[in-house]
Amino acid sequence: MNALIPIAGLWKWIIGRPCAGTAVSVIRLEKRGLEHRSLRLGGKLQCVKGTLWITVAGEGRDVILQEGAIYATDRSIRVLIEALEDSVVGLRPD
Repeated sequence: MNALIPIAGLWKWIIGRPCAGTAVSVIRLEKRGLEHRSLRLGGKLQCVKGTLWITVAGEGRDVILQEGAIYATDRSIRVLIEALEDSVVGLRPD
């Protein structure tokens, strides 16, 4: 089961950016759980717990994020997030 919980100011990577209007979410994914999301310019995705497989639409490579790793984008993208084990994702789509 996936859970989406809006929060603000959870990770250090938020510091340095204004939080007004910035939606920060935590997504809990069970092993093999999937989540589709859009990220805009400056959007960040953090593997808070577990291991994630990130597929970016239109790119020929995938990214594996281990606990603590961050994926940041320099353009608007659509991602598919798959949990390789029970995981927690931090998401700031900007």
